[in-house]
Amino acid sequence: MRAIARSNHTRLNCYVDDVILSGLEEEAVEDSRHALVAAAQRSGFILNATKSQRPSSAITAFNIVLSNGGLAVTEERMRVFEDAILSSGPVSVAAIIAYVRPINRGQADDLVKVARTSPDVEVRELAAGDRVASQPSRDPIWAHEISQVLSGDVRTSNP
Repeated sequence: MRAIARSNHTRLNCYVDDVILSGLEEEAVEDSRHALVAAAQRSGFILNATKSQRPSSAITAFNIVLSNGGLAVTEERMRVFEDAILSSGPVSVAAIIAYVRPINRGQADDLVKVARTSPDVEVRELAAGDRVASQPSRDPIWAHEISQVLSGDVRTSNP
């Protein structure tokens, strides 16, 4: 993993049990993915094959679609947020919108519109000067690996 992390052709990002690879060339990302899988196997670390995503122009991780120059909350998660906004109090609504806004301002604006349809929720205007807190990567190719650590389904080949 250190060799992948030091590569000039692939970026390696780890978040708890998720590993995200990105880069400018699909072949480089695929090579790094193979190296990651091999390193995990040598260590007896099982990757979740059902959640792994091969190199692509977009991947989904953490209920967010990551792509070249863009981030978006998944449609499924947006529906959950919309339902929560219509059945929650103002604090929950504010928290949901505050979570979505740095990911995708347009989606946050859509949630504000949903909140306005609820008679129980008062929505303050989002300030025009609000800035996006995080900038998406400009890498066009992504791959995603997730371990089974948090699901409790961890097996190792080393006793």
